[in-house]
Amino acid sequence: MRYPMKTLLSILLLALALTGAAAAQDNPGQGDENRSVRVVGVLTDEGVECPALRGDDGQLYTLTPRDLQGFQVGDRVAVVGKKAEISFCNQGTTLEVQKITAVKE
Repeated sequence: MRYPMKTLLSILLLALALTGAAAAQDNPGQGDENRSVRVVGVLTDEGVECPALRGDDGQLYTLTPRDLQGFQVGDRVAVVGKKAEISFCNQGTTLEVQKITAVKE
C-alpha cells in the first residue's frame, strides 16, 4: 500500500507532538517560563553584557534589567525573577529580576 507523502509527514508530526506532550507531563515545571525562581548568591564581575550572580548552586546567572538598585559586586543577595526566554546577555541563565534583596551571611 502506498501513502501520499503528506499523509506520512502528518503521521510523523502527530507522533512527535504526542511524544513531546508526554515528556512535558513527565517533567512538570520544565519549560514553565512564567514561574518565578529564587536564587541566592554573590554578585560577581563575570558578566560581560549584564550584571552576574554566582548562585549558591554554583551556576552563573545574568540579570536584567541592569539596575541592581544600589547592590554591587561582592554583595550577597537573593534574586526573585523569571527565566528569560531570549537574552542579549549571552552567558549563564538570564533572570528577569522582579525583586533583589540583601542576604545576611
